Amino acid sequence: MFTSEGRITIDAVRALRDLGLRRRVAVVGFGAVANGDVFEPGLTVVEHDATELGRVAAELLFARVDGFDGPPQQIVLAPRLVARGLGELPAPVAAA
Repeated sequence: MFTSEGRITIDAVRALRDLGLRRRVAVVGFGAVANGDVFEPGLTVVEHDATELGRVAAELLFARVDGFDGPPQQIVLAPRLVARGLGELPAPVAAA
C-alpha cells in the first residue's frame, strides 16, 4: 500500500493493525512521518526535501514576476527512500 501523506499513513497502519493484517500488507508512506522509526516493523517512507521544493518554486515564481516569459520548466527533485521494514515484507512461502 502506498499512502500520500503522513496522517493517512498513520491511519492506514492503524487500520491494518485493527484488521490483523499489519504484517501481511506492506506500507510505504510519502513524506516524513513523525516517529516513523518507532513502529514495529519500522515505517518505510519516500521523503522529499520540502525546503528545497519551496526554494525552487519561489525562484520560478519570482522569475515570472520579474518578467521571464520563457517556456514552462520541468525540474525534478530526487526523493529518498527510507527503508525501515514495513514496506519490505518478505514474499509469502508457497505451500508444498
